[in-house]
Amino acid sequence: RGACVSWAHYLVGAADADAAPAPPPEVLPQDYFADLDYADDAVPWDLRGRPQPAVRKAWAAGAFRNCREILDCGCGAGDNGNYLASRGHAVVGFDLSPSAVAAARERAAAPPFAESIAGAGGSARFEVASCADLFDSPVYALAEEIGGFPVALDSALLHCLDDKMQRRYVAELAKVVRTSVEINLEATRSRGQRRVEGLETPRHQADATTETASRRWRG
Repeated sequence: RGACVSWAHYLVGAADADAAPAPPPEVLPQDYFADLDYADDAVPWDLRGRPQPAVRKAWAAGAFRNCREILDCGCGAGDNGNYLASRGHAVVGFDLSPSAVAAARERAAAPPFAESIAGAGGSARFEVASCADLFDSPVYALAEEIGGFPVALDSALLHCLDDKMQRRYVAELAKVVRTSVEINLEATRSRGQRRVEGLETPRHQADATTETASRRWRG
């Protein structure tokens, strides 16, 4: 479906053109993310009901204006997805962590998101799935129903993957998006550079640069 995907990005903290090349990314194993407990306070990027500032800025800039359905890749506790659903979008989010998905569902059904989602005519659905195996997940069936997602949001998922997993992720993503999909990609700066303005994470890992992202999405 998405063999020739085009893309637009809303990349936060891209490396400076004159900066020295970034070191190879150091990423955590996927088991680390799968086993995270969102009921605890120790998940560093969980903003507890607040979307990432970059997502708010992207929405205000019209990045999601011409679509209803949005795929939230690596949705975590659902704050980005619930925010977009509260703006009238039909959001499907997936995450490797069952605890994250449980938290996302709980927040979608509770104030303030429940009322704002219903009032805006939006919807939020969250499923446990691996970005490396979307074909065998509920995400694929949902994509089939709508002819593929027209827009996908990646808020700091790509840069948590090693090179092999990035390739698998992009291959799987192509199965659930439309050929003219817009990918809204947010990533942090490379390790060792200053903290990214507008992306609230107390700590983060190395990112994919603009050039890496472009190569991945364009194939």
